[in-house]
Amino acid sequence: MRIISVVVIEENIVNTIDSFAIYEDQLSKDIIDRAEKLFKKKALLYGAKKHNINSHLEDGYYSGMNFSVCICWSYD
Repeated sequence: MRIISVVVIEENIVNTIDSFAIYEDQLSKDIIDRAEKLFKKKALLYGAKKHNINSHLEDGYYSGMNFSVCICWSYD
C-alpha cells in the first residue's frame, strides 16, 4: 500500500495531516489528483501565488516564516 499525505505545520507544530491510501493501481491517478488538489488549495490559503503553484507541487512543499504545507509519499 502507498500513502500520499498533505501535512500543514504551523509554528513548528503539526496542524493537520490528510492522508490518502492507494490500494489498487487503477485508482491511483484519482487519489493522487485529490491529494494534489488539496495541497494546492492549502498552499493558496497560506499565500502561494497561483502562477507558482505547480512549482511548489513539484518541490513537494510551500513554506513561509512560520508555516509549511508539504505533500509526501510513504509506503507500507
